[in-house]
Amino acid sequence: MKCLRALVLNLLLLGAVTHPVESQTWEMRGNLRGWVRGFTAEPNAIDLTQTRLKIELLSGFGEHAAFFSRLHLIHDSKLGDEISWDLKQAYIDYYTDWLTLRFGRQIISWGKADEINPTDILNPQDLSNFLEDKIDRKIGLFTVKADWLLYGFELQTIWKPEYEMMKFPDQDSNWGLMSSNAPLMVVPDHSHLNMDQTDWAVKLSKTFGLYDFSLGYANALEYIPTRHYLPDTTGSSSFIPADILRADMIGFDFAGSVATVGLWGEAGYFITDDVDGNNPLVKNPYIQFVLGSDYTFPHSIKINVQYFQEYITKVDDEIEEKAEEALFSKLGIMIPLKQAVTTRIGKTFGFGEAHSIEFFGIYDLKDEGYMVGPKLTLSPQDAVKFEFGAMFFDGKKDVLFGRFKDNDVIYVKGIYSF
Repeated sequence: MKCLRALVLNLLLLGAVTHPVESQTWEMRGNLRGWVRGFTAEPNAIDLTQTRLKIELLSGFGEHAAFFSRLHLIHDSKLGDEISWDLKQAYIDYYTDWLTLRFGRQIISWGKADEINPTDILNPQDLSNFLEDKIDRKIGLFTVKADWLLYGFELQTIWKPEYEMMKFPDQDSNWGLMSSNAPLMVVPDHSHLNMDQTDWAVKLSKTFGLYDFSLGYANALEYIPTRHYLPDTTGSSSFIPADILRADMIGFDFAGSVATVGLWGEAGYFITDDVDGNNPLVKNPYIQFVLGSDYTFPHSIKINVQYFQEYITKVDDEIEEKAEEALFSKLGIMIPLKQAVTTRIGKTFGFGEAHSIEFFGIYDLKDEGYMVGPKLTLSPQDAVKFEFGAMFFDGKKDVLFGRFKDNDVIYVKGIYSF
């Protein structure tokens, strides 16, 4: 019902474009995207046929207020003839010289790293199509955000009274992310939280010379119900269900350059309810960090490389380490990756550098798996873009990328922007 009201609101605002009000401006923009994806292995089945209409509506109200919304209308052939829709964002801004207040359904991004962001924990993700772009995987939630300018610093304060869990592919699908067929337990409804159960966060940012720095803190519910994997002396194992847990995060990031070399880093320290590491049913405190660098070579060739690692504190032996690593629920990057390197190599070409070729890869150093994705983007006109690409996976059985070693795909996207 809430989604229906939101859709009606957007349609009413859309109708207002033809009825301008004094000191009020409207703009509508968006794109229409078609995406076809198929497996490379026999019998070369089609994995995805999807059409998505993205509509963004922007409005200014006088000198100090504005409205923004982003709506997706999606037709997926796997879902039959039904059209699903997702109101990603719908918020109102009020701003002065020293304050910007944003109220409504929002997607908030923290962190400076490329794709893998330990501190970017303020929105859950929809991983049912995890090859989707990260900004489109994120689930918008009702949030109140204030950005304050104070003596050259920017202070961001966030209060989030709405909660939603991560969304995963069906376990019996080709893209099931978990290594066991055991179902997730039934968890309490957290969609309506008491004041003392809501999430909140603060971040202080400042530029010093050529570097941007920020220090943040968040107190948040995890987006994944904890499934505890406990090995025993007989070699068998069992899953023990638990509630959705809460953690504190202390985060830090920086980004800048030395001469022509870009440098960045990002880290999060996550303090769970098992501060002493004595409770086998709760994840121990852990640290995630990323260090990265990029450089642009002649002929517009740009390369960036990153190193990621997760470190679990207060681990006494191999049995505890195995049990801790098998806990699927966590904040931070929210996927079961412990140590990895990423590489992105890109080159633009053509008139106005309208076209590009790119290679992106992640190599799992701990579990010895990888995901690589080359793509070619062509833009024959300003409003038209075609993307041709592929995704290849390999790794040991029952590790993150090894689960998809038979899921190599090729795809094509066509996008018309308006």
